[in-house]
Amino acid sequence: MLMNRGLPIGDDSSNSNDDEMGEEVASSRGLSDDSWCSDGLKPATTFEENERLARERLLSLYPRAEFKRLPRAWNKNDKYHFLDISHSSLRVSYKGNGKQQQKDAASTRADYPIPPQCGWDRYSYGYHGDDGNFFSFSGNGVSYGPKFTTGDVIGCGVNLVNKTIFFTKNGVHLGIASRELEHIDDLYPTIGLQTTGEVVDANFGQRPFRFDIRPEMETARAKVSGEILAIQLPSEKTDWMNKLVSSWMACEGYSKSMASFCNAAKLVPEEGEQSIETRKEIVALVLSRRSAEAISRMEDAYPDIFVLNKNIALVLKCQQFVEMAAEIARQDALAKPVTITSSNGQSMPSSVVTPRLDSQAEDIEAPPARRTPPFAGDDMNVPVDMQMEEEPCSSSAVLVSTRNGQSAEDVKNGAGSADGGSIDDGLILGADGDTTIIEEENTEDEEDVEVEDGIRREEEAAACAVEYQKYNEVIEFGRSIHALSLQIPNLSGNTKALLNDSLATICLLDYSQFESHHLLSDEHLHDLAKQTAAAILEFGGRSPQSQLSRYFHLWAKMQSELSSAKIPHCAFTDVTQLVFGAPVPPINTCSTSNTSNPAAAEDNNMSVKTSAKHVMSVAGDSSLYANKIIMAPMVRAGRTPLRLLALDYGADLCYTEEIIDQKLLSSKRIVNNALGTIDYCVVDDIILRIAPREQKRCVLQIGTNSGNNAAQVAKMIGTDVAAIDVNMGCPKPFSIHCGMGAALLKQVDKVKEILTSLTSLSQVPVSCKIRVLDDPSETLNLVREIEKCGVAALGVHGRRRDERDPHPCRIDEIREVARTVSIPVIANETGASSAMIARKALSCPSVFRKEGVLPFDQDVVNFLDLACEYDENYTMTKYVVQRILGGKQDSDPRGRQTVLAGSNLEICRAWGTENKYEECRRNRLRKQCKRSLEEEPADYEYHDVTFPLKRLKDAQNAHATPKCVLFKYCKDMEVEVPVYASHRREEDKRYEGSVEVMGKRFRSRKGQPNIKMAEQVAALAALIGLNLRHLLIGEWEEQQL
Repeated sequence: MLMNRGLPIGDDSSNSNDDEMGEEVASSRGLSDDSWCSDGLKPATTFEENERLARERLLSLYPRAEFKRLPRAWNKNDKYHFLDISHSSLRVSYKGNGKQQQKDAASTRADYPIPPQCGWDRYSYGYHGDDGNFFSFSGNGVSYGPKFTTGDVIGCGVNLVNKTIFFTKNGVHLGIASRELEHIDDLYPTIGLQTTGEVVDANFGQRPFRFDIRPEMETARAKVSGEILAIQLPSEKTDWMNKLVSSWMACEGYSKSMASFCNAAKLVPEEGEQSIETRKEIVALVLSRRSAEAISRMEDAYPDIFVLNKNIALVLKCQQFVEMAAEIARQDALAKPVTITSSNGQSMPSSVVTPRLDSQAEDIEAPPARRTPPFAGDDMNVPVDMQMEEEPCSSSAVLVSTRNGQSAEDVKNGAGSADGGSIDDGLILGADGDTTIIEEENTEDEEDVEVEDGIRREEEAAACAVEYQKYNEVIEFGRSIHALSLQIPNLSGNTKALLNDSLATICLLDYSQFESHHLLSDEHLHDLAKQTAAAILEFGGRSPQSQLSRYFHLWAKMQSELSSAKIPHCAFTDVTQLVFGAPVPPINTCSTSNTSNPAAAEDNNMSVKTSAKHVMSVAGDSSLYANKIIMAPMVRAGRTPLRLLALDYGADLCYTEEIIDQKLLSSKRIVNNALGTIDYCVVDDIILRIAPREQKRCVLQIGTNSGNNAAQVAKMIGTDVAAIDVNMGCPKPFSIHCGMGAALLKQVDKVKEILTSLTSLSQVPVSCKIRVLDDPSETLNLVREIEKCGVAALGVHGRRRDERDPHPCRIDEIREVARTVSIPVIANETGASSAMIARKALSCPSVFRKEGVLPFDQDVVNFLDLACEYDENYTMTKYVVQRILGGKQDSDPRGRQTVLAGSNLEICRAWGTENKYEECRRNRLRKQCKRSLEEEPADYEYHDVTFPLKRLKDAQNAHATPKCVLFKYCKDMEVEVPVYASHRREEDKRYEGSVEVMGKRFRSRKGQPNIKMAEQVAALAALIGLNLRHLLIGEWEEQQL
């Protein structure tokens, strides 16, 4: 719209009293190159703080238009030189002579034309402020409305349905200005100025208009709908529509309603009522996890269906395999002597009793693969803890030490032991990163010990063989499934993934893992039920989709064609509103219901779809990510203490370290009352710990190559975190090999599958992080597809898959990404919406402080305080402290002490924070032991002692440990050997041990990282209680500060 000395489309004001915009405002898209404040790296304010709301407003003003091509700012490259456009591209100022001559007038236009389907003409239509006249195709104006000047807000609207144009002043409709709109192609909002000092601010729809345009749009929509409904159909169309409805009822399984409808309409049913009931019965079996019965019923009702359709046979048998494995795990869970029950929300401890010194209680918490084989050869290297228990009298031991390093794989990623190290898989992991294994020489005495214990290896082997016989049937069935898959040519990638995921469930031993497994989820079962119903319909020669459903889908294609043909009415037509009378989602075309009431079923489908739509809007809420300073995801570092430290310093959001989807899905959610956190645990491994004060600002980053897994993670996590991010940029070999991270960048369909599945179920915003591709155009195509999936934000790393730190960051390519998408882009110095800091956040966490960075030693102390408060793993604590130290590890004495430290306590001593360590330790103990004396078993003698885990390694020999000393004493006194028990505390996933010996029972309430350590501490308590402490050489009890 060309305007001379007038105002453009939208609401405009010379002093911005409507939108309160000024020169200091940054781009409405986010941050520009120079829009940073030096104070704490905070970005400047944007035009619309909630970019999602701005987008929704614009799209509501331009129905069915492409958002990226909507006019949103003035074009700085398309203006007269007398005009100055502000940094925000929304304010226009006149800087010419202003001599009131025609040659002194100047104009500019918007960055994009109005979409033609919304009704803008490319010719000139202007409303002038100096005389109130309206101009069209001519220099001679006609009287139209009042004059306008400083402080007025002028708007302009076009109704393409009626081909009219109108203007508003201060929210008041001034009437129709022209009824002769034509040639609707590229129409640019345009502003013209001529007087020196004139300033105009524009609102292209990012903020609400002064004038309420909704009634105008509703009038246009009602007019178009009325014209469609007024069309008279011939009488034969009635029979045609009745057949469509009958077909839909048959396809959806409404047998009784279909029979009644056909009887009333005098139609012959497309499918018999009994046939529909049989299909519904099979579908119900699939939904109720009875796949074996469903397969048998299909073979009876449709004898050759699996011969003609091997794909449906394969997916159903995969489901049967999963259900068989789950049933074995369920039976094992019922047979276990150990249970954990709850009463009024309080966890009750359950004991794990071990009848002999080499406790097998750990087997309950760990899969068989971790057990020492009972039939191992005599010359086999036995882990140290097993030797200390099974051969307490042997003295011939050779120490072998291997350096583990500090990789994350060598340590437990969770519960955290301030004692320095952990016992895992039968190895003593020393605090200094060494693994010590003792190789024993076998002697006749060792066999005698085993015989005297009453346990023979042959008997154990036989018992083990009996235990695993229950898997024979499921293993054989798995082999038959694999053989069937080989008979299917060109097996799809999704089916291969389903096959692999199904067969892998045999490795799951804990029934709780099946309860949360995606292959037994409602979503997967409904999808499988749809496939089954479709296969049955195709076998009977019918289409799996009704004709009515296909017409609904066809309408979407027709709307696209009408839009391409520039038919304006299509913007105001909605087939669902025309059919259902309200803007509800379309019919669920593939659902199968057991109800005979189609109306009720339809209402139910609508409620489900509406809920899914609400979840999608949450997953796409960009407000969390817009204009934020963010701590990047960092392996081994992005854990609870460092995240909280960054937030305390001033970060807006913090990412967790990347956690693989399968690891999360195999974990159990625990409310840790001792720490006040939410923990996700696998046995004694805490893979994710979330503190209450970070819950609304913590972004969980996952690694995944499966849409199903990603969706299950979203369902499992719920609202425990603020958002979920998918790592699609990690170039590490592990991620690439597993089809995750940067391996996804060229698999657009897989990316869409993952993000669509995730956004459909997530209760929090969803984002993803990528790297740029070799071809910049491919990067832009990828981000467009990502945005269509409904994500809330996009993180972009400016290097390619094979590039690392020395390679330059492609700033220009990131900037193009920011210009291409409307969602916030997270990057640095590129005009993106938010900034992310990685290495600097680790080496100098106080980089987030608005007041400036702190000395490195203050960062260390602040971090250690949080590590103590949240019981951080020793190795992870040491890793972060060493990264903060950097080159000062050798030059600073405290750095050298940190390098040599073997526990959190020793690190704290190096930095003078041992009092904080002791305070946090006592607080945890107080909460853990806050049970009243009445609740404690009366027959226990309590000695709440413990010792550092490193003390086991420092023992003079393998038989100088508390358990071995107690065992030897009992042997010498010819009394019953000690019997140990342990239980796992729900609040912090640590173990308490007890021992029964010489007619007494002893216990320590000090939590330990694993069962073996708990039993050693219980043995120490027994030695103290029996006045035998002198038999144990050296100082064992942990010294209190």
